[in-house]
Amino acid sequence: MRLVLIRVIVLVVLLLFFNGCHDSSDSYESDTVVFETSDVLDEYSRVLDGEFGVFYGGFAGDYLLFEQDNPELGGGLYHVYDASDLSFLGSVGKRGRGPGEFYGALTSGQYYVSEGETIAWVNDAPQFKISAVNFTKSLEKGQIVIEEVIKHDPKHDFMNVLFVLEDSMLAGYQPGFHPSANEQPLHFLRDGVMRHYGSYPEVKNIDNLKKKFNMAPLIAIVNRSKLVMKPSQDRFAVAMEYYDKLDVFDSEGNIVATVVPPGGYEEYNADDLWDSQGKGTGAEREYYQDLVATDSYIYGFMANDKVRVFDWDGDPVIELAFPFDVGRPYMVDEERGWLYANDMTNEGIVRFSLNPLISN
Repeated sequence: MRLVLIRVIVLVVLLLFFNGCHDSSDSYESDTVVFETSDVLDEYSRVLDGEFGVFYGGFAGDYLLFEQDNPELGGGLYHVYDASDLSFLGSVGKRGRGPGEFYGALTSGQYYVSEGETIAWVNDAPQFKISAVNFTKSLEKGQIVIEEVIKHDPKHDFMNVLFVLEDSMLAGYQPGFHPSANEQPLHFLRDGVMRHYGSYPEVKNIDNLKKKFNMAPLIAIVNRSKLVMKPSQDRFAVAMEYYDKLDVFDSEGNIVATVVPPGGYEEYNADDLWDSQGKGTGAEREYYQDLVATDSYIYGFMANDKVRVFDWDGDPVIELAFPFDVGRPYMVDEERGWLYANDMTNEGIVRFSLNPLISN
């Protein structure tokens, strides 16, 4: 009896030991990207040909917003179009460091409607503030109308995607401009306390290159992520550009789902990506170029001109394919059944029908 008890104890200890030593990278095998349905976005038309060279913008209710301050195109920080008939409504905002001006601007798809007016949050990262811009009033008055401004400390490195939660809490992504930033993909700033969630895959042998040259910029590139928030603010999605990995979090930072290819993703060896001088080897490792969130779905825009559509539990819904090369900005108008993208072969905006998704 005593011998049996000892064996049981030893077995338990061994199980605990191996579980504790288990590589955390294997924890991603819970979900895999397997799309049973696929289709081609072959119903499209070229629209807004004048909006060439635009790489940033966003969808906000009844508006399409294109960040474009080219003086030859009429000036203005944002060109605003009616989402129903694509008529040009006017320009809103301008570059600068003065009151109501934006030195940098980024819309992350977060907006709300109050008394029939559309207000969208715009992050001015170089001035460390995010503003609620009332686009409806701004168009009516011919000058920018800002409802609220929230400032954020430079040390938080919110130089990219940023969302405003209840009680002025912030959720964002750090691009890694500060050495201690961008070590995890999701960050919540609550009551002055920064909390970090999620993890990046390991880059092997990177210490060997660190000794030879400054790897900080390259680390930021490898850990480049895309972050979106469900409009209801109860879910977040993070996808990596240089790894085939998408995570879904709840509002407390808990993992809801991790989605990777069958068999898991391939971890990088730094020597495969850069030589001893820090120059790229030409290895192609690009996956999620951008994310767009709606109440129903997560749209993952891939480097191979495909769109992976997931629900908010991380389950694959459909994989769509573009018939030609497209790029940012990507906008999804589910209410009207359209997807917008930048035509990389013939500068301008292309509108694709979402019928394959709707019929599915």
